[in-house]
Amino acid sequence: MKLSVILLAAGSARRYGGNKLLTVVNGKPMYRNILDRIPEIGFSFYRKIIVTQYEEIGRQLCRSDWVVVRNDQPELGISHSIRLGLEQAGDSDAFLFAVCDQPYLQAVTMKRLIAEYERSDKGIAFVRNGKEPGNPVVFSAAYLEELRCLNGDRGGKAVVRRHMEDCTWVEAEEDRELRDIDRPYGVSLLEELRIDLKRDRIFSIVGAGGKTTTMHRLAEELGELGARVLMTTTTHLWCPAERFVEVKDKKDLERVSDMLGSERRLTVGRRVSGNKITGIGEGLYPELARIPDYLIVEADGAKGLPLKAPAEHEPVIFPGSDVVIGVIGLDSLNRPVREVCHRPELVSGLLGVGEGHLITMEDLNKIARSPQGLRKDVSSEKYRVIFNKADLLDSEAGQDYWVAQDIE
Repeated sequence: MKLSVILLAAGSARRYGGNKLLTVVNGKPMYRNILDRIPEIGFSFYRKIIVTQYEEIGRQLCRSDWVVVRNDQPELGISHSIRLGLEQAGDSDAFLFAVCDQPYLQAVTMKRLIAEYERSDKGIAFVRNGKEPGNPVVFSAAYLEELRCLNGDRGGKAVVRRHMEDCTWVEAEEDRELRDIDRPYGVSLLEELRIDLKRDRIFSIVGAGGKTTTMHRLAEELGELGARVLMTTTTHLWCPAERFVEVKDKKDLERVSDMLGSERRLTVGRRVSGNKITGIGEGLYPELARIPDYLIVEADGAKGLPLKAPAEHEPVIFPGSDVVIGVIGLDSLNRPVREVCHRPELVSGLLGVGEGHLITMEDLNKIARSPQGLRKDVSSEKYRVIFNKADLLDSEAGQDYWVAQDIE
């Protein structure tokens, strides 16, 4: 079978507000995620075509084995990109169409899609999540003229719906695979962290370089879903200017429970000097955990620095945590250990370098994965790592963090 793959990367992303395809997701430009997964499918495509309006993408692929087709009229809609791609596909027997703003689409899902198309006697195969047809889609050449006759912003889904009797499909491996990214900062942080909202209730955040920001972002997203969220610390935290309740005993917890019904999002702890708070007594932990729908705990200290290795008594992971989230500040890159690390002597020992050593990406990955690094005391909990402050490396990327996808 002469199957060609046609990637669509010409949308103007009006809702996003810029060229979202160059936004960093998973540590690379968004569009590169699906390109890099094509070889993992293990299928020999007849032709590999990408349709784009962006010069940057064309330049980056000019020496690759991809045929880059320039779409100079993206205002004509996705149908115009489809026609341009088909013109380059020649005498293909079938066409696999995919979009470049689904960075979480997995190679195994595309491989299963192709296998299902070959197995069935159907002329169309698509990936779905539930009942709704999604991308990618495989069309046999029997639908060539119908695809060419599409107009405006009507894409291949219109053809799919007209011919459901000639369709087969596979289910996506994960819910988020079919989510396209239509807003800055990608899909929600909850999705990027692969949080199971039915099972994961307690989150402990460790590391350096943005723990508090991460805690509040998670709380906001959970709050948008209508959840009641409590934030606290097992170490120390700056006292928030609002929505803070001091907890010294069980009566205070009763007040927190009452307030959470209307406030939906609160921070709790005990005041200490320097406008900071510390955690409530450990004896109150079980009752605290029962109050909210979700509990988010800052479980490490770093004195405002972007990188650290834990001391013997660190981190202080909240008992019963379902997820441990490690945070690393990318502003530590190419800077000396002694300048950017909390407990620089421990970082030097972990990496086997001197305190004048300039931090590399390899160093950050080692700290993220090591049981002497951010993975310390993580056992059965889910473990995720956020590389924060990505916008300091590329101010035009549009995303200020990325989540490691292969940390487990």
